Amino acid sequence: MISTLLGLTDKPIFEILYRSAYRAMFHLEPNITLRPFATQVVRQAKAEKLKVETIDPAENLYLVENLAWLVIIPADQDIHAVRKEFLSRLLYVNDVKGAFILVCKTPPIWGWAQVSEGARMRAQKRQKEA
Repeated sequence: MISTLLGLTDKPIFEILYRSAYRAMFHLEPNITLRPFATQVVRQAKAEKLKVETIDPAENLYLVENLAWLVIIPADQDIHAVRKEFLSRLLYVNDVKGAFILVCKTPPIWGWAQVSEGARMRAQKRQKEA
């Protein structure tokens, strides 16, 4: 289970998010567009009792269970560039453990970004020294 990447959690977070993405995709076919897709994914995840906070609705950025970012991007955006951006962002944040990047397409594809604890500690130490 991919949710074990977050450590001990009482909910299979990523499994719920991916299942929610599939349900949103089926609900919206054949006209799957970003805004309705993101709204449906969040609605489906909340229905399965995940705590999802909207951080930036314009960027489709959400915080799930205060543990992981959920980023929903359009099909034409580069998932690897988004993953790289969130890897650098995660270096300086202790509470958020990773980022689940979901691409709005049929079928939905996803990426995961997580920084090791050692890399995080080294980056924060360098930041304090500067």
